[in-house]
Amino acid sequence: MADFTSLSTGCFVVKPSKLKEDSLFPTLYQEESPEDRQERETIYKNTLSRLETSVQSVVCDVTESVVGAVTCFVDSHMSKQRSNFLRVPTLTVKTGVNFREFTSVYQSSSRILGEKYKIKSVSVDSSSGQDIVNLMKSIFGQLLTANSAEEKILTRTLLLKNLLVHLKEDSTGLVVFLPRFDAVPPATTDTLVQLCHTAAAEVGFTLFFVFGLATGLELSTEWLSCSSISLLNVTPTDVISPTLLLERVLTSSLLSPDLPFKLSYRSFEVLLSRFSMVNYSLKDVLKTIRVALLHQCMSQPLIKLTRDTQTLSDIDKALLLQLPSVQCEVERLVVSDKFRAGKLLEGDEGMIRELSQDLDTNYRVLFHTFRVLHSLIRNLPGNALVSKPLELYSLCLGGQVNTVQEVKVALKCFAMLQRDAFVERLTAAVTACEEVPEPVPQMLKALTLVLRSEIETIQKMEPGEGCKEEQLTFSSRISDFLSMIKAPTTWPLHEIIWATDHVILGNLLVGRCRASIHRALTSPHIYLQGEDVEIKPDLCHLFELFQEHGRLISLHDWIQSYSSSLGSKRLTSEIHARFIRGISELQFMGYLKPTQRKTDHVAKLSLVGY
Repeated sequence: MADFTSLSTGCFVVKPSKLKEDSLFPTLYQEESPEDRQERETIYKNTLSRLETSVQSVVCDVTESVVGAVTCFVDSHMSKQRSNFLRVPTLTVKTGVNFREFTSVYQSSSRILGEKYKIKSVSVDSSSGQDIVNLMKSIFGQLLTANSAEEKILTRTLLLKNLLVHLKEDSTGLVVFLPRFDAVPPATTDTLVQLCHTAAAEVGFTLFFVFGLATGLELSTEWLSCSSISLLNVTPTDVISPTLLLERVLTSSLLSPDLPFKLSYRSFEVLLSRFSMVNYSLKDVLKTIRVALLHQCMSQPLIKLTRDTQTLSDIDKALLLQLPSVQCEVERLVVSDKFRAGKLLEGDEGMIRELSQDLDTNYRVLFHTFRVLHSLIRNLPGNALVSKPLELYSLCLGGQVNTVQEVKVALKCFAMLQRDAFVERLTAAVTACEEVPEPVPQMLKALTLVLRSEIETIQKMEPGEGCKEEQLTFSSRISDFLSMIKAPTTWPLHEIIWATDHVILGNLLVGRCRASIHRALTSPHIYLQGEDVEIKPDLCHLFELFQEHGRLISLHDWIQSYSSSLGSKRLTSEIHARFIRGISELQFMGYLKPTQRKTDHVAKLSLVGY
């Protein structure tokens, strides 16, 4: 009988029963037992925990680097005299577009500086507001508890000078963190810098700024006026490389031979392409991988095969024989070994375990071959694609990596290296092979022997034509070895651990890149570093004129304005071609479209007004 309890109003409510919460994982087929479903959920949780731990370790390393840079910066200025603080000491940190987890940096820096120098710290984020009033409220709210009458008055008046006088009683300085400096409107940061400098100068209070910049290290007039920049003593530091950070995260989380979850070639390509084009954070990386893992564990009942102790039921064996990769393996065995094909069709557990072990062995060979190949062809001139670990790993996932043009060119460049450099790369490859944990696959043992033999052969030879011929021969042998590495989609049972549904990742990774595109078109000098800032690309010229027009734009007027902006007195065929290419790119970006109302006009899209 249901349990009821009486309330003072005379109503009756049913107490919620303390039943065990149902599993998140659905039953995939009618005969699936609760134990099997729980097994899939356990595999998901354990794998996710390992992924989160690996990502968190990378974030902790980056956090320690940033905290170390901040504390060293403050240490170097606190040892100086007050007369050197006529300009506010400012540290610019290139955080990159992927690192947005700045809370731990702020908390650790605040604790260290507070214990060492009794310095107060405050963090101002773009979420605090888009105007100076909201930013000041955020600063006052973090520094004051409003318990006393004096603090209540300060919170109400928002006078920065009075705040610094109040803080001077029990602190030696103030550090203002702006982790996403370029996300705050320039007018707001400009006013904040001038107010802080004026108040600190009048009170004689030590003030520091720490700005986190997504791109670049220098403060340009795009973000601050010249008068505000002159008030700052800027010290740039580059402790985070966005590319290396993303590589470290993906390498530690996905490129692990012991992890019972892998992304297929297409899925990995989607992940790399989206993260290289759009500004995602590390949380987005982990979220995407988590959803792909969840989908794999929820949709694949045979993922329990990743545990060697798991027994298989008759239903499991029937499901296994329905896998396309197993059916292809049966067809291959029918031609080469009918006895083994019959055992597999009967659901022999020994055969199934052997296929499962071969799946693990094949990936270990692929992964460590990738490491060896990267040791041989990394940082070669003209081969930037294969020099990057993630791109090279993606090529290895596609299979037949020796047929890729970039890899062919890289191996030829490797063969033409000087003898000492050639031996050095061979030694690095041998080291990568020696780091393979036991049991070492036979293919990797053979590769190690080949590498060591080649080192001995090259070292015995004198530099010259004979040495070059031997290096070219060895490069061909490596190419032949790579031809034996097949794509994971051809391995039996690959559907169990390989997430092949790249559509899910594509749907998840839909970034808000329009703001980034708009900023690149209006301020190209931020991205075109080292080039003449006075010379703008044609696309930026056209976009400036594009913004000056209304809803409908006359192509004749537009090209005439464009020709005039280039300083040309007449319309040449070259200018006409550049104009056509530019408006085609704007149309591809979604800024305009043709209109049938006027054939010589184009229409702006509504998405422009954001």
